[in-house]
Amino acid sequence: MARAADLEIGIHRRDGQTYVVEIRLLPPGSDEEVRPESGSMQLDLDALRGESTDEKYGDLLGGALLGDDKIREAFANARAVADAADADLRVRLLIGPTALELHTLRWEAARDPQKKNTLFTGEKLLFSRYVSSSDWRPLRPKAALRAFAFIANPSDV
Repeated sequence: MARAADLEIGIHRRDGQTYVVEIRLLPPGSDEEVRPESGSMQLDLDALRGESTDEKYGDLLGGALLGDDKIREAFANARAVADAADADLRVRLLIGPTALELHTLRWEAARDPQKKNTLFTGEKLLFSRYVSSSDWRPLRPKAALRAFAFIANPSDV
């Protein structure tokens, strides 16, 4: 299997409910990234916060993200590039400092409004969000960290 294709989706506030969406794709095995033309997203945060079902929430969020033809096409092309190379698609969501309110959204629930499938989950899709900061100080937890993990169907039992 080839190295994963890397897709970065950057979202930054333009004004009010409008956001600029920038896409960068690094195809598997390539050193040159592809930067399609930027698009925009109209997002009604009140409608999203008022939605209780995951399916409708996902349709609203995914519909907003893929509402611009440029973004929908860039996302489809990224999936096609990864599929053609039999590679995973690593999607990184970068929410800029001008759009901090978008960190509270359940991006994992976003759905393609036409195909009715989730955008950021799948066997060959790796999704992560990250935050940029100009503060170089290390992060320190406010309390002791603890973890509780489950492992389903381990093969070495």
